[in-house]
Amino acid sequence: MAKRVERRRTRAQRDTNDDGLAALRRDNALRLEQMRGLKTEFDRVHREGLDALREKQFDRVSAAILHERRLIEKQGALIQEARVSLNRHKDTLRKP
Repeated sequence: MAKRVERRRTRAQRDTNDDGLAALRRDNALRLEQMRGLKTEFDRVHREGLDALREKQFDRVSAAILHERRLIEKQGALIQEARVSLNRHKDTLRKP
């Protein structure tokens, strides 16, 4: 008898036999990780911007504000993607 090989899947890999609910949970967990990463980066950039403001280095403040704006846009895109995904899964889960 051959040894059974354990296969590990990352979150990004999808099993074709997954039901919609498992896929929804996995996608939500991945988005939550991404949101946490964006928040951590935003907090770091915000702190740097405040430090630059205290030191009156206004070019660094401007750069920090632009970076924060880009992070907020990315976060908004993730939220919109989550809404679309949730609506898509709601429709597929309701079908008999």
